[in-house]
Amino acid sequence: MNVHQRDEIGRAAAAFDQMATALEADRADRIRAQARAEYLQQQTESILSEQHEVTGIVVTFHDITERQAIERMKNEFISIASHELRTPLTSLRGSLGLVGSGLLGAIPERAEHMIKNGDRQ
Repeated sequence: MNVHQRDEIGRAAAAFDQMATALEADRADRIRAQARAEYLQQQTESILSEQHEVTGIVVTFHDITERQAIERMKNEFISIASHELRTPLTSLRGSLGLVGSGLLGAIPERAEHMIKNGDRQ
């Protein structure tokens, strides 16, 4: 093996070491990010002696971040669906009110009854 080959192997080994260090740092960052909980639910229980005196406390925390995210998505969906349903109904109600007012001309009695039923709230 000549000097040039040893230099190439040395540079490749150094590059590999740098890459391994970077991957390990990235992995550690991802683990820390996954371990960080945004929402915690706390539960506390007292430990009682036979004389009913508090001798200790057990505190547990539950990560409810995912549950909160699902709840937020559900509320957003309901809000959007409600808005999308109200928008055309408001438009229809306004149109029925305009037609039912007679401003656009006379309407047959049968149609008037249907318009008044449709315009009810």
